[in-house]
Amino acid sequence: MKKNSPIQFEGYTELKKKTVHGLSLLVVREFFLKAIAVAGQIVLARILAPDIFGVFAILSFLVGLAELFTDIGLSQAIIQSHTQMDRETLSSIFFVKQVLSLLAVALLFVLCFFMSHLYPSLMPEHLLMLKIMALTLLAKPLRTILISLLERELRYVAIPTVDIAGMVVYYLVALSFVLAGFSLWGLVIAILVKEVVELAVLLYFQRWLPQIQFTFSKVRSFIHFGAYLQLATFVGVIHNSMIPLIAGTQLTPAAVGFLDWGDKIVSIPRAVTDNIGRISFSSFSRIQNNTELLSRACEKTLSLTSIMTLYLVTIILPFGWELVHFVLTDKWLPAVPPLYWFIGSVVFIGGVSILQQGIIALGKTKEILAISTTIILLQVLTAFFLARHVGMIGIAISTFFGFALLFFAYVWFGDHIGIHVRIGKMFFGKCAIACLSLLLAVWLNSVFQMSLVTLMFKISIVSVVYALFIYLYEQEDVRIIFSLLSNS
Repeated sequence: MKKNSPIQFEGYTELKKKTVHGLSLLVVREFFLKAIAVAGQIVLARILAPDIFGVFAILSFLVGLAELFTDIGLSQAIIQSHTQMDRETLSSIFFVKQVLSLLAVALLFVLCFFMSHLYPSLMPEHLLMLKIMALTLLAKPLRTILISLLERELRYVAIPTVDIAGMVVYYLVALSFVLAGFSLWGLVIAILVKEVVELAVLLYFQRWLPQIQFTFSKVRSFIHFGAYLQLATFVGVIHNSMIPLIAGTQLTPAAVGFLDWGDKIVSIPRAVTDNIGRISFSSFSRIQNNTELLSRACEKTLSLTSIMTLYLVTIILPFGWELVHFVLTDKWLPAVPPLYWFIGSVVFIGGVSILQQGIIALGKTKEILAISTTIILLQVLTAFFLARHVGMIGIAISTFFGFALLFFAYVWFGDHIGIHVRIGKMFFGKCAIACLSLLLAVWLNSVFQMSLVTLMFKISIVSVVYALFIYLYEQEDVRIIFSLLSNS
């Protein structure tokens, strides 16, 4: 028997069981999260103007950028490590992260004095909001360690509860304050309450608090592993933040709002694939010595996520204009052309997330950093050029080609290090089904007049046809999906 045979992998059955259970919970969690998020966003978008969302996107980006400097990859290093994590090691990691968080908050406060030069649209009131939102970084060290411990132990029951509780609280608070006339302040207050609630729920599930002890030797190896990983994460965040980074400095707040809304639509499959990648990384790390098993795991995960991403393409491309017109009102129609490019990129987003986690599980953080930095730098330069010459749609175009190039680069490098993913086997049948569904949607648009009732009818017909073809021609994936649902 081959040395790399999956049958000989000790603990494989138990790992598979925990992973399937984790993915099952993820399916349920994402359903509730997206239902809440879509409903909340629709109500907020009908009340608030696009420029309000644009300013909030810029503030969130700046806080998120500062957050990157609070971790240096230590959270994923905790998950990836094979050694037992004792309290002294975790406490040492906590204090490193806490010092970094304090520095990040201080840096944001100092940068507020110069922010008007970078973002002229930000008013003094907005800078006050930024300072308040920055204080949430002080809770991140404890929060991220608690999540890492849950993921390390494959305890996936807790994570959905935390996320759902946070999402429900956020939209309840945001809608309450926005309807009361607090506008942008309502979103800021909601962020603060959400962070407190999520931390409280995490402490309920993972009873861990740091002790007053620090030993640098305990964290040296984690820093070595995590540094390159965090740099890659930093580059990835820049990749996903083209809108506030470039549109925020080159275009108007309204343009940022339009682009940010389109990006939020894309964030639905992105959030699912990122969370699947988060769960998969824990499992991939346990089978990193078995590249054949790792290849099949990556391949199957990619195959399942492509069903969702291609479905979103078949709905948004033919019906996007009508959806915006009826659901969000015409003030959001300028967001539709960029939305089409954003939606095209979802075909590659799942592959980027899953393959990146598989490559990182093999410890190839330096290589991930080199590949992602090169491609994303090219994308940033392209986005700047296109934003100046064709406006906000240029950022969406650069996003599409950036994700496409990154996906094929990861496929190439994965094949080079032993992660052999059969792209044709995974995507050919599903792409054919998506194309047939798109043709049906185009025909329905030519037959029926535009109304909310006919829009719902057309979406229902295309959805049923897409699901039927998937059921008939992708039965292996369908069995796994039903297995995930039955285990949830």
